[in-house]
Amino acid sequence: MSRVRTPFLSLIALPILAVLASCGVTSDTTAAKVDGKTVSIETVNALARDEVFGAPGGSAANNSVLPGEQARAALLLAVQATAWASELERFGIPLSAQAEDQANQQIDAQLGQQGAPTQISATARAVLVKFLAAQTLLGERFQSIQESSTEDLRLFYDRLPIARELTCMTVASVDPSVQVAVLKQLESGALLEELPGVFPEANIVATSRDCIPTALLSGLIQQAVLGAELGVTTAPVTATDSQGNPITYLIRVDERKVVPFEEAVPGLLKLISQGPDLWVQLVVATAQINPRYGSEVGTAPNGQVAVLPPPAPELPGGGLLDPGVISATNTP
Repeated sequence: MSRVRTPFLSLIALPILAVLASCGVTSDTTAAKVDGKTVSIETVNALARDEVFGAPGGSAANNSVLPGEQARAALLLAVQATAWASELERFGIPLSAQAEDQANQQIDAQLGQQGAPTQISATARAVLVKFLAAQTLLGERFQSIQESSTEDLRLFYDRLPIARELTCMTVASVDPSVQVAVLKQLESGALLEELPGVFPEANIVATSRDCIPTALLSGLIQQAVLGAELGVTTAPVTATDSQGNPITYLIRVDERKVVPFEEAVPGLLKLISQGPDLWVQLVVATAQINPRYGSEVGTAPNGQVAVLPPPAPELPGGGLLDPGVISATNTP
């Protein structure tokens, strides 16, 4: 039997998309598309040359090459700003002059602080204003949504398939010190549910009765769940507990189901209660990225949202170009 059953919902994502950064798109002028809206290569190149992304002041405009990481960070910001503005538009909320003024004040307050750029370009300011103003306005709208807000809830339900999907799964948490022994036990035919009876360091933190909105799962857990075969235990997922200690999760997806609107409402309300950051991140994840910049928007090794690099090409006998450097005119 399970010793201590910690709520698996403690694993739900509560991301904050960093403002100053932390496929099918092949147009010569398009860096990405999100929600049918285009992010231009011109905008991304202008952002990437800005001090916001570490470009040297003054000389940046004359650079003919851009570091790939710098360009992808600029692209991510542009995609995020576009997604925020798109969701604001979908909810019928105008980008007010007051919200834009507040955004400009936020930017000005940051400029010149220790470690911050002393100035930014007109392009960077415009993108950041759109990002920050939309954040404020959409945050206010999320706070107003209640269970009786059927029209708003329908917007969420119809928007992304993942918002109406539930994943029913069995999850064991295991201390990393016994991970090898636990895996051997599973290889011998043991079930996840049997682990606590063998290992005091193992607990069952979710059962097949716990059908959780897939959209609420944290990045690493969600990735494991989306790619999992039904009834098969996934590879170990390493995360940290509430005290910051490492912990291993073993997951078996028992059922996936798409629920009707009425059944989806509790999960939608829980998603909305997290604020708009998580929701917009789901929209950002649907962006189509020009393959010269990267493969997709996903989770980087540090756990942060990022435009993931394109697969490294196999070059015969050593490449002529440093893979960390890309052309500013030809794009990554």
